[in-house]
Amino acid sequence: MLATVFAAIALAVDTPAYAQAPKKTPPTDKPASQAPSEPVSQKFTVACSFQMYRKFFVVDPAGKTVNDIPAVFNDIRITWTTTDIETVGGNGGNKPKRKKTVVNHELNRIEGAYRSWKKGESGENAPTYGCEKAAAAKF
Repeated sequence: MLATVFAAIALAVDTPAYAQAPKKTPPTDKPASQAPSEPVSQKFTVACSFQMYRKFFVVDPAGKTVNDIPAVFNDIRITWTTTDIETVGGNGGNKPKRKKTVVNHELNRIEGAYRSWKKGESGENAPTYGCEKAAAAKF
């Protein structure tokens, strides 16, 4: 029995510092407002192009918006919805009518791509714009 106790003491003495259990740090008395926090993400602009068309989006990860419109952010994509007004008709003396259309938007963060499609349609066939983070403004 004494041999076991002496063996345990010898192990504890010979154990290097990196193999020992970490020491607990005492709690700090700092208020929560002084506790370190995650850095706030800054707004940035994304430039997307498809054939001769070019679109720009101001992405605000901290505010979870794209062009000041609420958006859903995850690791793969940023999605948001807008309501566009289309002018329909107006032929043969008829007054044109305005029609509201809900449009879904998606920025794919992995592929660097943007696409949009009307509600009720499949986004799979929507044209895809190639995107990249826009260069910083020169003035």
